[in-house]
Amino acid sequence: MAQIANAIDWLDPAVNRRVIYRCRTRGKALLARYRRALRSGPETERAALRVILGSHAFKVYAAWEANRKLPPWRRHCDIHLLKAAKRIHWNQPLTDPERLIIKGKSSRKVRTLFDFDLTRRAAVIGLAVILKAHVSVRPFQYDLKGPAKAIEAVKHYLSEGYLYVHHMDIRDHFRSFDAKKLSTELPFSTRMVGHWVMADAIPVGKVVGAFGRALPPIMGDLHAHAHLGCPKGSALSS
Repeated sequence: MAQIANAIDWLDPAVNRRVIYRCRTRGKALLARYRRALRSGPETERAALRVILGSHAFKVYAAWEANRKLPPWRRHCDIHLLKAAKRIHWNQPLTDPERLIIKGKSSRKVRTLFDFDLTRRAAVIGLAVILKAHVSVRPFQYDLKGPAKAIEAVKHYLSEGYLYVHHMDIRDHFRSFDAKKLSTELPFSTRMVGHWVMADAIPVGKVVGAFGRALPPIMGDLHAHAHLGCPKGSALSS
């Protein structure tokens, strides 16, 4: 499987499609095995996780998922997808600079958005899929159950006579996360938590303003502004 996953045929698109299909199948099987391993004890879980993280097929599966989530006009070809998967190294951060988009807000503040490449998107989605195997959906997490369940719950409470709704949010929720503490709770190494779960080092490259115009990097705290909320380059926000 490793030889098949690493094969990139520059001339025959059918070969690349077969490679991606087989890697997707293998990646889904590894995830299913990992979910079963969670019920079999920590040793079995760690062994299944090592297999997933050491599998190139799983990286291709994650790259395919990341590419599928992009709008149709932004999706990459099969060759680019396979190359992005080969560049994923879980214990090393990506050094390629990412494009940063600056947008103004009605409050006259600045909103900074990253436009990540496929490799980072694939790595983040891959780890997010693994993390979701540990998620136990609670009754109040209707965003994980879908809008229909949320509407059904509201109807139920209205029929019981409830009249008021209270909205609560956690101040600085993402900024309260600590990579060292998270690494004791998550099945990943401290490096992986820092690089991918927290996204603590995202190099800023080209800065783009309104209408796609390039801007000089005049703001020394652009990266800090981008981390006011947990950026899309982290598994926590996926």
